[in-house]
Amino acid sequence: MSKLVLVFLCLVLYFSLPIVFLDNAEEADNHFVKTLRDYDHRIGNYFEIDRGNFMNDSKGDRLITPFHEELKVLNLDLPKSETISIRAKFITRDEIQILDYHIHSNRDIYSYIGLLLILILFMIALVNNIRYKKRST
Repeated sequence: MSKLVLVFLCLVLYFSLPIVFLDNAEEADNHFVKTLRDYDHRIGNYFEIDRGNFMNDSKGDRLITPFHEELKVLNLDLPKSETISIRAKFITRDEIQILDYHIHSNRDIYSYIGLLLILILFMIALVNNIRYKKRST
């Protein structure tokens, strides 16, 4: 029973502590959060976004930020919408110039496969642990 309480406590801490330190992370501009949220002072500022959504459709070339803001992309003409990581700077409050980019074709799929493999290994270890306890009793 005490192990169950410890696991529950660890889960509560895991999900609640980031909220406690959120202001510190923003002040340090981790992942350029402060830069992206500071609408009034962003012109000319450099920033990076990992795995953003580049949209190429009838509305024009746009990048969707982690805050679901649409930024107009001035200098990138990809033939289709992609998941990309960028290094860019603000030209206006909602227009950006991309300095460098990388297209992620299958990165999410490989991440999901890796997580699935970890889950399978965890389940195998759990089953082996249960079998070992049954044999030793």
